[in-house]
Amino acid sequence: MASRPSDHARRIEAVTSKLAALLPIASVAAAALVFAACGEERAPDKPMSEGQVLMRNSGCSACHGPNGEGGMAPSWRGIYMSEVMLADDTRVLVDDEYLIRSIKDPLAQQVKGFTQMPPNTLTDAQVLLIVDYIKSLK
Repeated sequence: MASRPSDHARRIEAVTSKLAALLPIASVAAAALVFAACGEERAPDKPMSEGQVLMRNSGCSACHGPNGEGGMAPSWRGIYMSEVMLADDTRVLVDDEYLIRSIKDPLAQQVKGFTQMPPNTLTDAQVLLIVDYIKSLK
C-alpha cells in the first residue's frame, strides 16, 4: 500500500508551488528596481540643475524623458539653435524666444509629428530655468 502524504506535507507543497509561481515576477520587479537605481545618465557626483529638477517635478519628463531624451514629445538633446518643422510645415529656429513661447503657450507652435503639450502653471522664472536646462543638453 502506497503511503499518502500528510496534511502538513501537502500544505508545504501547496505553499512552495505558489511561491515558485511568484519567483519570476519577483525577479523582474527586483531587476527593474536595480536598473532604475543605476539608470541615471549623469555622474553621481554631479548634482542636477534647478531646471532639471523642475522638469522632472513638473511632469515634463513624462513626455520629454527624464533626461530630455524625448519619447512622446521631442527630444531636448541638441535641439537648442537647431531648426524644427512645425505642424503647419513651417520651420523655426529653436532659440530662447521659441522655447519660452512653446512652454508658456504650448499651442502656439507645435512640432510636427507630436501631440499637443498640456498647459502648465510654471512661473516666468521656472520657464527660464527649464530653458537653461534645455540649452545645456548637447
